[in-house]
Amino acid sequence: MMRSTPPPWLVACLLIAVLPPLWLAAVYLRPAFARAMMRSPQRLGAAALVWCALACALALVAPRLVIPMALVGAGVALFMARGRAAGLLARGAPHNARQAPGSLSFTQGVRALAERGFYLGQFDRHGPIFRMSQYGAPTICVFGLERRQQIMAQHSANLGPSPLAFSQSVMRQFLRYMDDATHNTYGPLIRRAMRAPAAPDLQASVRTACARGVAQVSTAAATSPVDPLLQIARQSLHALMFGLDARSPHYAAFDALSTSFYGIRISQSLRRPESEILSELVELLRMQETWLLATPAMMETGGPPLVRLRALDPAMPDETCLQNLVFMHRIGTNNVGSLLNWMLYYWATEPTVVAAIRERQGADRLHAQERFLAETLRLSQSEYTYRRVRESFAYDGIAFPAGWLVRFCVWESHRAATPLDHPLQFRLRLGPHDFDRSHYAPFGTGRHACNGVDMNQTINLAVLDALTNAGDVVVEQAEPFQRAPRHWGHWQPNRAMRARLRASTRSHA
Repeated sequence: MMRSTPPPWLVACLLIAVLPPLWLAAVYLRPAFARAMMRSPQRLGAAALVWCALACALALVAPRLVIPMALVGAGVALFMARGRAAGLLARGAPHNARQAPGSLSFTQGVRALAERGFYLGQFDRHGPIFRMSQYGAPTICVFGLERRQQIMAQHSANLGPSPLAFSQSVMRQFLRYMDDATHNTYGPLIRRAMRAPAAPDLQASVRTACARGVAQVSTAAATSPVDPLLQIARQSLHALMFGLDARSPHYAAFDALSTSFYGIRISQSLRRPESEILSELVELLRMQETWLLATPAMMETGGPPLVRLRALDPAMPDETCLQNLVFMHRIGTNNVGSLLNWMLYYWATEPTVVAAIRERQGADRLHAQERFLAETLRLSQSEYTYRRVRESFAYDGIAFPAGWLVRFCVWESHRAATPLDHPLQFRLRLGPHDFDRSHYAPFGTGRHACNGVDMNQTINLAVLDALTNAGDVVVEQAEPFQRAPRHWGHWQPNRAMRARLRASTRSHA
């Protein structure tokens, strides 16, 4: 008996239901993704294959159920095609400027996540400006810190922030993403409060937390350093931002809540339970401020930013300030913790540099430690800054269409557009001009630059000092490097990295 030919509508629906998920599976099931992603994308690829198998099975037993699956497949296809569509709509604008070279392929943009050298390769192929698609969002990538400065200076009015979803849950938005008028009120105020020198007793609290965290690296067996380093970052920021240390009656409650808050995803708006934690953290900060102001011993050296705000403006800190401080603490914990992982990695893998630091004393040793930190930032931690084009403009004859993202590629610029000798190598660079702003800018520039530079320096130098006086560090399973499956995620040493201390034969005095 001959089998009946399936109707054309069923064939069309089946193809629409199956082809986009198959496309995704072909990308996410590549071995490179399994090696590079912290959260394995293989689950998404496997889910796409299950979807395809289900669609094929339904085509045999319940054909009409393939129709809603085809609608989902069509939605996925449209989402994947939106980058190319944006390229077509933007053709020739503005002022007859040409489009940036490069592909708006969704698939290529996703593959870029697993290739640390993707942007360098594209710059070699297309020149210092190229375009790509980041999960369907059309993006122009720019190479060179000087070029970034020119674009920001010439077209600042046409460029705005590119906010992450959590910012919608912050009163008046998170500082980095505020509109210009709101930022004019809060930006300078918070910057002044954050950049004053930390009080000596708070610096002592940081050194204690750092020494305690480094001591958790065992001499007996290799263990994961991730949690101890995160704890160093979180507890140090407790002290530097809020004056929260063992002397404060609010320390334990804030530490427990902030540890829970650390687990929220900033790529989405807060859910109700998370908003409740935010409210509790804000209330604890109000109580901490009251306690600080009533404790003369804590105020003798000016206090932390939490109380400096009131000294700068009697109406502050208001709800917007306090919510921003909570999120700055949350994001700072992640960024400092990640940087500490890189520092530990380089401390273990660059023994010649470490030996050169240990041979120095006093101010010379501190200078060398500062340059070790700068080299870590240059090679590994600082990767990009993002902006969104508010109004179309042209730069160097290339169109920057409204609504597109702009990724200023800092990591690539640090590695290739620099007068340094052997810029790809980690070296102890002690020259007076080795980290000039013309070729080194790990914390961004302009009004939206990072406000936590001084605090970051305090924490990391305290850790380096503890490492200098500890045994030698050995790391295992630090490679391949990994990242979260998103374009604004940072590369980090492998989550499986283990570290241990061994006795050093060198003098650390």
